[in-house]
Amino acid sequence: MNSVVPSCTQVVTSGTDLDPGLTELKDWETRQTILLVEDEPFVRNAVAEALRAAGYSVLIASNGTEALEIQRNRTETERIDLLLTDIVMPGGDGHELAQKVLALSPHTEVLLMSGHEEQVIRCEQSPEGIGYLAKPFSIQTLLQRVRGLLSNRCCRQQMPA
Repeated sequence: MNSVVPSCTQVVTSGTDLDPGLTELKDWETRQTILLVEDEPFVRNAVAEALRAAGYSVLIASNGTEALEIQRNRTETERIDLLLTDIVMPGGDGHELAQKVLALSPHTEVLLMSGHEEQVIRCEQSPEGIGYLAKPFSIQTLLQRVRGLLSNRCCRQQMPA
């Protein structure tokens, strides 16, 4: 599938639309929860549909305030595995949101996304472990990055202390 976010015209509606390698999730992957924070409804819906079609559980917020409320209302057993957030949003900043989420849940992976070129430099200066995805991106690229971050997280958790 060659859909691109945010300008795609074809929205993913089922896992069969995607590369089988990205939809054949392992058991631990199907239990992963992603908090998606995006202020643009079309982008938010397209990304959420793609993530769900790939088998992930997706929580949605349209801004940082909503995202923090969702994070605070989760129990320890309902943790958020990945924060996928836009950087530039009305009334908030994805970098600041990421720091607040990490303060509440230090083991959450973070993937920042932006269509603003000036954010690239700022993202390159982000702490290690925070990923960046430039818009527009393909659904395939999105799923590869998400899977990579969550796979790394799983491997780190299984390593002996």
